[in-house]
Amino acid sequence: MKGIDRMDGRGHGWQARFYRNGKPYSRFFSDRKFGGSDNALSAARDYLTVMQKAFPPKSRRTGFTIREGQAPGGLGGMSRFWNVSYRGTDGKLKNKKFYFSNQDERDAARIKAGNFKQGRGEG
Repeated sequence: MKGIDRMDGRGHGWQARFYRNGKPYSRFFSDRKFGGSDNALSAARDYLTVMQKAFPPKSRRTGFTIREGQAPGGLGGMSRFWNVSYRGTDGKLKNKKFYFSNQDERDAARIKAGNFKQGRGEG
């Protein structure tokens, strides 16, 4: 089972552990204390179930972020763009860039990025 390992070193039992927000949660279930390997394993499973319910994973951010960026371009030097970052329906981080080269295009690209953010899909 994920998060539970058999330990047969200094003591015999089951180690239950998991992480939430970078913090480890761990407990050792001794065969001797719990009256045998099967009982210790059952206690370790119960511990994981309770702790994972008590500390549910934070949901992934589903919002959009828009930021202005620059990247090395071709002959013109720098390419400037508005970058929209978001999570797709598959949960993976995705990016869409709206490029511009002058102030008028910058404003138009920002509007397109905002429309895309609002789900209109324009751009």
